Amino acid sequence: MRYLGLFALGLATACGSQPTFISDDAATPADTGTVPDGGSDASGSTDFVDLRDQQRYATVTLGGKTWFARNLNFEIAGSSFCYGDDVSNCNRDGRLYTWSVANTACPTGAHLPGDDEWKALETAVGMAADQLELEGYDTARGKDEGATLKQASGFGATMAGYRTGKTYEALNDRTYFWTSTTRGTDVWRRRIASATPSVFRFTNPPATFAISVRCVRD
Repeated sequence: MRYLGLFALGLATACGSQPTFISDDAATPADTGTVPDGGSDASGSTDFVDLRDQQRYATVTLGGKTWFARNLNFEIAGSSFCYGDDVSNCNRDGRLYTWSVANTACPTGAHLPGDDEWKALETAVGMAADQLELEGYDTARGKDEGATLKQASGFGATMAGYRTGKTYEALNDRTYFWTSTTRGTDVWRRRIASATPSVFRFTNPPATFAISVRCVRD
């Protein structure tokens, strides 16, 4: 059995542990539409190929889950958008998705992570247990986990901005991620900003927002 070490880029320093390893020879049914093909990029990350459009996603294993190392960029007409309607922003930061399609946007073999999966990710990059349940748009959690998810962990969070109505805001300043978890009619999400090292956790109605989707392997 051959194993490929997922790149850590300083994660051992951030959370005091060694990088996680995953197998590249796990069997996947041929008719699922989406398969990890066993290939790897220059850093050694195992790729996940979305057979709907043949896009390739490097992965990183954190908190016991294998995450895509960039935002989803699968086009769903009328419900996914390039920031500023500029395809170059999709190529860099992935697409922005409305809540109506976020739960089903990830390819077969992956899914939109829930609030608990995000907390496991945050724990893996060093967030203390007593910080995980904190909530609020401006309530800081942890120490520098947001900065770690931007750079050192291999997660690769970029400041993708968001769309509301037909207006785009916050490119290169902050980014938002849907989760699959709701509280009443509100949806849990995450916010990471360029000017702060925290990871913010809060709920809001989905309204007309379109924000990023980060998929995690099933």
